[in-house]
Amino acid sequence: MPSQALLAAIVVALLAVPRKYAPAAFFAGILLVPMGEGINVGVNLQPLRIVIIFGLLRALMRGEFPAAFPLKADKLMLGMVPILVFASFFYPSVSGALIYRLGSSLDMIGTYYLFRCWCWTIEELEFLAASLLLLFIPIAVMMTFERASGRDFWALLGGVPLSDAVRQGKFRARGPFANPITGGTIAAVCVPYAVLLWRQRPRLAKFGLFAIALIVFDCASSGPILTVAAGLGALYFWKYRRHLGLVIKCSLLAIAGLACIMKAPVWYLLDRIDIVGGSDGYHRARLISAAVDHFSQWWLAGTDYTRDWMPTGVRWSQANTDITNHYIHMGITGGFALLLLFLAILFFCYRKVGETMKTFPENALAMRFKFWVLGSALFAHMISMLGVSYFDQDLTALLYSLIAAIVSLNSAAVSGQLLPATRPADSSAHFGGAEPAMENA
Repeated sequence: MPSQALLAAIVVALLAVPRKYAPAAFFAGILLVPMGEGINVGVNLQPLRIVIIFGLLRALMRGEFPAAFPLKADKLMLGMVPILVFASFFYPSVSGALIYRLGSSLDMIGTYYLFRCWCWTIEELEFLAASLLLLFIPIAVMMTFERASGRDFWALLGGVPLSDAVRQGKFRARGPFANPITGGTIAAVCVPYAVLLWRQRPRLAKFGLFAIALIVFDCASSGPILTVAAGLGALYFWKYRRHLGLVIKCSLLAIAGLACIMKAPVWYLLDRIDIVGGSDGYHRARLISAAVDHFSQWWLAGTDYTRDWMPTGVRWSQANTDITNHYIHMGITGGFALLLLFLAILFFCYRKVGETMKTFPENALAMRFKFWVLGSALFAHMISMLGVSYFDQDLTALLYSLIAAIVSLNSAAVSGQLLPATRPADSSAHFGGAEPAMENA
């Protein structure tokens, strides 16, 4: 198959290129090759798992290990494995459940570990961002032609259907991704990366941002648009960083107030969101209620049967409904313990972003802003996970590479290996100017 030949060429490049270019080869392997074009060797090796295996082989051969290992975050990540293994023994087919959960562990922890090896400096972070934006440009061009014609050109490579999805008479471009919603979300969560490069590589940042906008438009889904708004909104609050603690408290109070006055649970606000028409906000809200109602069914070790949660199912499984929420997906995969650990990792990363910012003097706003951008990207992921499950290899890789970058750069900053920017604090010019440093991270 052409896509498998492309994947083989990318794997060779991953093993051969200098360390600086390894993330570019990694992301090329998963963004340009559809998830369905893996290799079945008794277990399903999707492109992500293939590039992880060869990436780990490269790290072993070249000694590309993290300068500090293990850190607390590393232990938290590795803690997912025993939880997932434990959960496997509560299913009728223990071997099948175990294989699925070990594969999920490889996706998450393998990606995380590789980017702990590859992202230790600001320059490496910026090159990672540049690689993603460059890859989005040809994808955006092809998805635009796809939406106009109703034919997915990646079908010529294999791994995706030829015909596009249609909603209310409009084609929804899929590109090389699992479906239009995940395709748009993959681009949307990367908006902060374009802002990260706005000063250093303005032309690439602008082209990359335009490509992201095209992909989000072509997928014709409300979720990615909200994810873009979440990322940009978090970036906008840079100018109010001194009052972030107050903003968070007011937001929580507003949610509590809505919960008191609304007749339905507060998450039914999702039902009110429909930007492009035909959105499934009610399904997403009802799914959260169903997860709460069936808590006893999944809290210990997850569940492989959710068909009784909703009046509708999915065509690819008679046992399940459509789990369009990644937090719930984590719960039904490994139980309440896995969900709590996952949330702990996310909030641990926020604490590390704030800690890293405080390692730089108050006049080093350029460096502080770079880490605010990482926090904004993580916030975009957290909002997107309310409306889409990260079953797609690309979303998994983007999330855990970001977590790894936050952890590695924090370790480097705390140990004094990251130096403040040498030029004036100018990267905040469009986001609030040179105000005093953030007091609440």
